[in-house]
Amino acid sequence: MTNIINDQQEKSPDSVILVTGDFNHHTLEKDLTNFHQYIDCPTRGINTLDLCYGNVKKAYTCKQLAKLGESDHNMIQLIPKYRSVLKSVKPVHKTVNIYNEESIRALQACLDCTDWGVFVDSCEDLEELKDVERNKTRLMSPETSASSYEHDKQQELQTVEWTCSSTERHSE
Repeated sequence: MTNIINDQQEKSPDSVILVTGDFNHHTLEKDLTNFHQYIDCPTRGINTLDLCYGNVKKAYTCKQLAKLGESDHNMIQLIPKYRSVLKSVKPVHKTVNIYNEESIRALQACLDCTDWGVFVDSCEDLEELKDVERNKTRLMSPETSASSYEHDKQQELQTVEWTCSSTERHSE
């Protein structure tokens, strides 16, 4: 059995391999030192006979379930300890502007014919003037809804950088 499992690991070194069974008088710890036992609750009466070995350390916790039909062995649920970021982090929903060639041309035309003196004279400081410009930009480009997760920050930065460089290319 050890040779078969080792051969499988060589064929698929990145795969999770599980070895399960009713091990009445034998365990695999001596033969497969890189495998770990996941079952730590009774599977038949007060004994743990049904075992599950895997090649990923601390990958699962187990939960004893009811017996299946007329069986004298309990079912076992293996619960992954790892929880996907998508399941553990709530998404942030927001509205984003879409900058395509058409919206950039329309925005550029709008900005070209804007009398900025009116805005400069009516704004009290630079931040207020920037808000006016941002609002005007938002009004001129189509919007869409988007969801993101905390781990998407790098991707968002790359998207913003691409959008900015694309805008600069079109304004030249």
